Amino acid sequence: MPLVQAFRPHDYGDEHNQTWSAVQDRRGTLYVGNRDVVLTYDGFTWRTLRVGGVNEVGVLEDDGRGGRTFTSLRDRLPPGERDFGNIFQAFAFSHGIYFITADSILWWHDNRFSVEHLGRLFANAIGDELIVHVRGQPLMAWRGAQRRVVVDAPELRRNDHWVTFATARPDGTWILGTSQGGLWRLAGGHLTPLPTGAEVTFRSASIERGLALRDGTIALALRPGGLLVLGPRGEVRHYLDRDNGGLHNAALHGLFQDRAGDLWVLLDQGLARISWPDDVTQFSDLNGLAGGTVHDFLRHRGVLYAGAFAGLFALQDRNDATAPPIEARFRMIPGSQQNIRALASAGDELLVGGVDDVEVLGADGRLAPVIRTENCFSLLVPSHDAAVALAGTERGVTILKRDAGGWHSAGTVGGLDNDEMRNLVETSDGALWITASWSCWAAGSACRALPAPAAASGSICPWRKRRTPLRRCRRRAVLPDLLEPLGFVIDEAADGAACVARVAAERPDVVLLDLRMPVLNGFEAVARLRALPGSEKLPVVALSASVFEFNQKEALAAGCDDFVSKPIQEDRLLESLRRIFGLDWELANGSPPGEVPTATAEDTELPEPADLAALDELVSAGDLAGLRERIAAALAAGRRGAAFFRQLDELAAGFRTADLRQRLSEAHLDKKALG
Repeated sequence: MPLVQAFRPHDYGDEHNQTWSAVQDRRGTLYVGNRDVVLTYDGFTWRTLRVGGVNEVGVLEDDGRGGRTFTSLRDRLPPGERDFGNIFQAFAFSHGIYFITADSILWWHDNRFSVEHLGRLFANAIGDELIVHVRGQPLMAWRGAQRRVVVDAPELRRNDHWVTFATARPDGTWILGTSQGGLWRLAGGHLTPLPTGAEVTFRSASIERGLALRDGTIALALRPGGLLVLGPRGEVRHYLDRDNGGLHNAALHGLFQDRAGDLWVLLDQGLARISWPDDVTQFSDLNGLAGGTVHDFLRHRGVLYAGAFAGLFALQDRNDATAPPIEARFRMIPGSQQNIRALASAGDELLVGGVDDVEVLGADGRLAPVIRTENCFSLLVPSHDAAVALAGTERGVTILKRDAGGWHSAGTVGGLDNDEMRNLVETSDGALWITASWSCWAAGSACRALPAPAAASGSICPWRKRRTPLRRCRRRAVLPDLLEPLGFVIDEAADGAACVARVAAERPDVVLLDLRMPVLNGFEAVARLRALPGSEKLPVVALSASVFEFNQKEALAAGCDDFVSKPIQEDRLLESLRRIFGLDWELANGSPPGEVPTATAEDTELPEPADLAALDELVSAGDLAGLRERIAAALAAGRRGAAFFRQLDELAAGFRTADLRQRLSEAHLDKKALG
């Protein structure tokens, strides 16, 4: 099953809803044709280039600063040809560039335009030829001023019949997709229907666009809606539309395959990226795994189990090898509780930890309760004894033992804080590691000697704190969190090239430059910054996780003014900024230099647990539109955690799903959010 990532208009800045065509440059940046702008996507961030839209044609050129600038060619058209409307496609060949409108072709060659008005047409590219079909005419191939008839057949001369898709096969034959007659095979100048598994579909849907993918499959955009993917022999591989949840919008306008092999579908409401990874299968409510977030997976006695928000699921076996294959599906185990967070194998039995209980799934397939808990986050059965288990809960670690009467509580592990025990891990040498909300604990090999039930209340091993609590930060949000309260305005760039472009456009007072960035690394970026007019003395502070002195010297030699190691030490960064700007820090709360005043209670207040759970579900489902609607409703209703809601809304607006998950994960670590 393919993986689908949807991008709606609000994801790319609420520009026009329709997208029509796409192309990728050598750096990997994606360019998408919109009505009034060109959308660009670097894998992280959407940006826009204003080009004029309707009745505009031109070229995007390198601006010398890592960006692109638009140069209009409209004035090169004859005065009477400048009202051409929308351009839907563009094709580049050795003999020129062809811009396709609804009824005309603008051919750019020899530094000038030639325009041909043809009527309703469709165009494709095969080799170094433009394949053109005009209603009621033969199929033609253009190579500059040279034109040839590819095939002239009665099926192509019907007024309601266009060739909307054309591709060449390795054997020299062509495959043609038509608006009314499905797929055809062209060989030796003869046109014959191509048998597929989609004849029923073609009787009710027309082919709007098509694309031959690099693995030999064919993707077809259908009208009135849907994406059909056929295998090399014409067999149906996939069908995605709005009804089956595969696409968020029915109307398809174009198709493009990027260098990574992903298929981009240009839609009436945004666009979608589709991938078919060989080693990944997606499971959702379409194949039985309903209920939102999945917390844990475990293969037990040959069956894959999933602990999810909706309950416990098991993957059904496929049919035997002699029967036709069916798509694998999950089924819910009857009687399972909601919000299953942890799974562990204990011999023939499966331990299941949830928000209310630890349960056991027996060999008979039935669930039975073991103990009541307050949020079981983790389960571990030590490798040396399948009759003992540890349950990490909201209030510590509970010891479970199995005897002839079944599983029961044998007390708690001593020497631990009364804290949320999130993960339990046994290393190869028998040591046990436990991560809690704010701490990391470790036990030596003595943890093998687990206590008998009567002595369970004592310490089972010499626990010792191995790491002090770390301050929680949101990746790149560390700098805004530190500097914005001090009066700095922060503008972030996703890569080195974007940084150079931002500096050229906005002229900041100082640049905090990460030395490890995509596109351009920090050393390359600072060289380009120093080459910008007026930026010779722009303060640049290098940021790097390297602790080696030679890296610091390299950064200073490359043109940086200072070096601050990562993770960022606040006092070191503030001291650097003090020297650059000649500042004297005056902290309102009387804190010693280098410390940042603590946030107010309102700033750190988190939403109610029910609100956090709802936000979690929306982010897990990838429904950023629904997330922003939920946030807007919460802010309008004056719900608790307004600053947190606004922070999530900013991340959602930038489609920063990884940061959204990180921020929500951090919120769940705070016991106030759960209590």
